[in-house]
Amino acid sequence: MTRSVDTHGAVAGSAGVPRARASQSPPKVVHHTPAERAAQGKAARKQMPLDIHAGYVAEGRSDPVEVLEGQAASREPELVPIRYGRMLVSPFAFYRGGALLMAADLSVADLGAAGPALR
Repeated sequence: MTRSVDTHGAVAGSAGVPRARASQSPPKVVHHTPAERAAQGKAARKQMPLDIHAGYVAEGRSDPVEVLEGQAASREPELVPIRYGRMLVSPFAFYRGGALLMAADLSVADLGAAGPALR
């Protein structure tokens, strides 16, 4: 059996899939209790109440259709109508397919200390 080593020094297994080095341990993930998560959410809501979102004005924002069309230019042309059709199914599907729109909005929005997501 031949062995290969990737750029990080991990030895590839028999299927060619890199294995982690034995000396590496995965990063520790903190799992908060439901009560801790609820408290974090309530603290964030005090910092940024819902009515602040109602006052959001997208000044200087690119036209969303132009943004999507710009993305479409680098995609397989026959798949673009399928993408748009899937985005029409529901608001969730739209936001999933138009993640660049949300990212552009969040990049200029004042989110306070909360940032784009609770950590």
